[in-house]
Amino acid sequence: MIPEAGDVRLGRKVLEARCRSPVTLLHDLKRARIVLLAAAGHSTRSIAKEVGVQPRIVSLWRHRYPDHGLEGLTDKPRLARSRSIQSRPTNGFWGF
Repeated sequence: MIPEAGDVRLGRKVLEARCRSPVTLLHDLKRARIVLLAAAGHSTRSIAKEVGVQPRIVSLWRHRYPDHGLEGLTDKPRLARSRSIQSRPTNGFWGF
């Protein structure tokens, strides 16, 4: 999927704003920097070195952004095993 020109300009402005904001979470900042550096033509390895992540992480985000846009830069929900508590101690350490 190739993003339209308007989407690219809007996305760039949002990513640049994330990079400048003092309240941006670190993982969001890194993802924004990865995408902006990739758009500027930097190699995967040079981006990884500058941002401080592994090259496979750079590849993940630089491929996910063109496919999914800004929404693609959020974490996907993880599958978690449900906790199975068969019996709870009624007295003892926990005191419940």
